[in-house]
Amino acid sequence: MQTELFKVLREKIGAKNLNTLVEEKVFPVAGDISFEDFGIENSEIKDEMFKEVDIIINSAATTRFDERYDIAMNINVVGAVNVLKFAKRCEKVKIIVHVSTAYVCGEGEGFIPEKSFLLGETLNKDLYLDIDVERRVIEDKLKELEAQNLTSKEVTIAMKDLGIQSCRTVDSFILGYGKGILNFCFGDPNTKIDAIPGDMVVNSILAAVIAHGNQYYSSQESIYHISSFGKNPLKSCDIRLFTLLRKSNVYSMNESQHYTKNYNSHQIINKTIKQQ
Repeated sequence: MQTELFKVLREKIGAKNLNTLVEEKVFPVAGDISFEDFGIENSEIKDEMFKEVDIIINSAATTRFDERYDIAMNINVVGAVNVLKFAKRCEKVKIIVHVSTAYVCGEGEGFIPEKSFLLGETLNKDLYLDIDVERRVIEDKLKELEAQNLTSKEVTIAMKDLGIQSCRTVDSFILGYGKGILNFCFGDPNTKIDAIPGDMVVNSILAAVIAHGNQYYSSQESIYHISSFGKNPLKSCDIRLFTLLRKSNVYSMNESQHYTKNYNSHQIINKTIKQQ
């Protein structure tokens, strides 16, 4: 409760009152969505959850691009299925909110309607992920690695490589840049980046809960695509600009805002480099 996330609340109601509020409202239960019933063994706690839980928000996921393929599959795919199974056993459940990423959207041109897809259907039409096949691939790979008597570190590397083999072009670029393999790339510095502030995501989730939480026994599926706005977009060149300003520590925040307002990013970067 001492993190920056709760700064406004601490200042508004006081740290002591905030702690008291959380103790009254929040009952944490340790679990793992990669297991059925989240791995909760205490039957009394599970029974109480089945009787009392009415709103479920699932945002549990691993977002590492180079995660072990078996771990990513168990959390991001099997985990979502386990959440749905758990929700079906909750007597008072009103709504399930599943938070996903832009990567499920695929690629397309022109107007792309927000419509529900059938199981296995994709935007690109020619892509299909058979979960059962993927799980068998993982099981076979783990058995193969076990037979080779590899170390835990070697198994981790092999399972990461198995996942990276299916990476798309943009993922490979992010991996290379993040690991320092790529020091630069060719492209348009004015390319807009669809980055979403965390508070906007949270507010959108809460709005969806309020809008649909009272629709009892409704099987309606609603999809909300949260995206950045075109009025003041984040561009590729801005990332480099902010990185250089922070790294060089040449300008104060006010000075940075002044330069950002009066010069284009290339001029700022050049000026920053010259002063280093």
